[in-house]
Amino acid sequence: MIPASAADWEEKKEIIRELYMEQNIILNEVINIMVTKYRFRATPGNLISLQQDSVLQQVRAAQDHFLQGRPQRGGEMLRRAFLSIERAVSSGLDIEALWDCCLGVPQLALTMGWTDMLSIFARYLHQYTSIKLPNHPITRVAESLHKLSRGGAQNWQLQLFVTHGWHLWIDSLNRVRGRQNDVTIHFKRGYVTLVDPHHRMAQDIISDFGQTVHNSLARRGAFATTSRILELEHLLVRMFVPLFTAETARRAEVILEAVVSKIEAKERNLGVPVTEWEYMDRYLVFSAFYFLSSLAEYNGEANKAERQT
Repeated sequence: MIPASAADWEEKKEIIRELYMEQNIILNEVINIMVTKYRFRATPGNLISLQQDSVLQQVRAAQDHFLQGRPQRGGEMLRRAFLSIERAVSSGLDIEALWDCCLGVPQLALTMGWTDMLSIFARYLHQYTSIKLPNHPITRVAESLHKLSRGGAQNWQLQLFVTHGWHLWIDSLNRVRGRQNDVTIHFKRGYVTLVDPHHRMAQDIISDFGQTVHNSLARRGAFATTSRILELEHLLVRMFVPLFTAETARRAEVILEAVVSKIEAKERNLGVPVTEWEYMDRYLVFSAFYFLSSLAEYNGEANKAERQT
């Protein structure tokens, strides 16, 4: 069966989500399973295009509309964010939705100084999760965030909430998934780039990821490893780019350009086409340029984005 309508996709959405998000299976393997087991044919482009804007992206867009004097559009976008939360709750709350609600939006409010938006968001999240998920950890987080925002939180209080949130996420991922798991490293990259570039975990990110890639190449091969890397880079952009300010964007640019320069200066790479570099060197350079291009595109800098590709 080739999906021809939204109803076709809706029927298989939960199966695809379970394979991709919960079982951590790469897109090409998901496609093979859907064809052989469910007689449902799709392409990687189809599956990626199914992703709607995240809750974090919608909240950021809503605030941008409000600040630019378009309150009606801002209200519509905020309502979309609330509907996205409702859909996420009904389908089991994947890791991106949990991140957006518990830490992504609070980090955005702290970074941009949008405490009024945080108050609206936290009130809704607290009321909805209290009804739908009374015993879920997200409900306790929502309650704490609601109390904090309702009480007119000082900047240092919100900073403490967000910092503890980051550490809790990363410590939990280290414990449950392992230090060299790709999702764990993904969150560490976000923390170092957005919050604390001098944190000690920054020293181990590249070596940990190198070991992860090495293990994946040995177990899955280059094609499957590359597919997984591309998916994670796409997720990285969705989860972290809306949080950047002009200052943190410049900081990321300095960090990533330094990484690229260091790789280019390796003796084994001098005068050698990029296509002939070692896999890890090629990946790190691609990752740096992909993220910088996505950041420039998000900020409306089309020419700069094109130069990074």
